[in-house]
Amino acid sequence: MKHRTKFTKTAAFTLIFALVLSLFPTAVLAENVSVISAEASVQTTNDGRLSNYNASEEGYVWNEESKVLTITQSTEDYTTSTYKNRPWQQYAATAEKIVIDNPDAYIGNYAFYNFSSVINLEINNCGDIGKYAFQNCLKLENVTIKNCGNIGSYAFGNFMYLSGWGVDESIKTVVIENCGEIGDYAFGALPALESVRIDNCTTIKTGAFTRCSALKSLSIANCNTIEDSAFDYSTSLTSFYLNGCESIGSGILNGSSVESIELENCSTIGDYAFQNCHSLKTLTLTDWNHWKLFFWRL
Repeated sequence: MKHRTKFTKTAAFTLIFALVLSLFPTAVLAENVSVISAEASVQTTNDGRLSNYNASEEGYVWNEESKVLTITQSTEDYTTSTYKNRPWQQYAATAEKIVIDNPDAYIGNYAFYNFSSVINLEINNCGDIGKYAFQNCLKLENVTIKNCGNIGSYAFGNFMYLSGWGVDESIKTVVIENCGEIGDYAFGALPALESVRIDNCTTIKTGAFTRCSALKSLSIANCNTIEDSAFDYSTSLTSFYLNGCESIGSGILNGSSVESIELENCSTIGDYAFQNCHSLKTLTLTDWNHWKLFFWRL
């Protein structure tokens, strides 16, 4: 009899608890996904990327299993004093991949500065990328940008190395399919960078890829302007291919070890463009308009 009474009380409690729960809306989320908004509706693919999402109020989604941080909205600008106030700061030491896929999203200054474990960056669509946005990401190896606005000064560049502090960064490959302006020293002084491919951009600013001592492969197409010293001191570079450029500035390959240069559809080649390229053996020019002392001091 006692056992029967105990069962009845348990059943009654369970029924009441179920009725209480039914009064509140619930949402079922994957166990490994953290969404920072009660209003967000999120679905993820197997690799942690977003599919058919509504951006959260905090502007990001975290996938614990794949260690992927997906940015869904514009970020604020930060400084070296305020970057630790970022909403996603708790993942700065654990995120291994960052994905951005919002054509209206602005990536602010220092937005991902000091993300110490990120290896891959995938930007499918975004607006402008601010200064120092991905600087000091010491394990970052692969940067893939399908479409973005302007890339700010020192966005990836090793500012400490340029300042003589000697901190190494690990970026090995950069692929940019379409972008606006690549800012001053945006990828400057990256000692592990081996391959750069740029399919379409407006301007490559001064020193954008300066002093990338491991750079071996460099291919650029459809670029309006390459400014002075953009790729100078690429001491491992053996070949340079450029197809479609309005203006090439001074000393863009100054001091590099390039052996062959092929230029197609280029309008203006500036003074001393290939100065101190002592290893140069072959220079091929196709469909070009005019030049100014570009061969001086080869």
